[in-house]
Amino acid sequence: VSLYFVGMTPFDAICHAFSTMGTGGFSTHQTSIAFFDSIQVEYVLILFMFLAGINFTLLYLAIIKRRWKDVWKDGELRCFLLIFVTVTVVGALVLHLVDHRPWETAVRLSTFHTISIQSTTGFTTEDFMLWHPSTWMFVAFITMVGACAGSTSGGIKCIRILTIYKVIVREFKRMLHPHAVFPIRISGTLISNGVVRNIFVFITLYIILTALGTTAMMAMGLTMLDSVSCCITCLSSVGPGYGYVVGPLDSWDVLPDAVLWINSFLMLAGRLE
Repeated sequence: VSLYFVGMTPFDAICHAFSTMGTGGFSTHQTSIAFFDSIQVEYVLILFMFLAGINFTLLYLAIIKRRWKDVWKDGELRCFLLIFVTVTVVGALVLHLVDHRPWETAVRLSTFHTISIQSTTGFTTEDFMLWHPSTWMFVAFITMVGACAGSTSGGIKCIRILTIYKVIVREFKRMLHPHAVFPIRISGTLISNGVVRNIFVFITLYIILTALGTTAMMAMGLTMLDSVSCCITCLSSVGPGYGYVVGPLDSWDVLPDAVLWINSFLMLAGRLE
């Protein structure tokens, strides 16, 4: 309904609504959201991509139960917001100070592409490979991390990143106090050692698959940047690449068939987690 009122046809509005809330990212047009050339459409999608990246249980608590305090106490949500705000601010500053974009344009572009990639929706409005290269590392980071567990997004998920951070802090504390016990809690819930072990196994497999896939694709003639980009964006189910051959607005049909088979496997592996 919102997309229809800001100018989309009913068919486009329905398709993009499903694609947004399912964080699938498919558009009815080859140029994605750039086709509509509408600031209003971008702001509507920013809002709903943000909601799609949040744990749906929290949305239920916030919208139906009105338990706002319980929602704000959620550690994963705060981690998600911290990453989102940090990357958005950095991107907006780079676009304004380095690329000399107007403030509104810089903030809108940075916000749209940050939440699009972090929620693993993958909509694009322009080629962010033309931005300053300092932004590429942030794009790669949020591509790997993804959004919250309990949402439709892909990626490693913020809950795993938060758990790893707490484990690292605990190990530093143990160096100072070897005999102390430091339980890991997230949102008041105790995280067992078994869960921590599973998370580290997951991260290790993610890295191994990325390394193997990158090596195989480089052997087939792709650049290192394109190879890493393809692996990460497929494993995290994001869509847009950030390479020289396959960028945000490029088609993957330029890649060899063997590379497409590898990426097909990585997409399946990424969704299976």
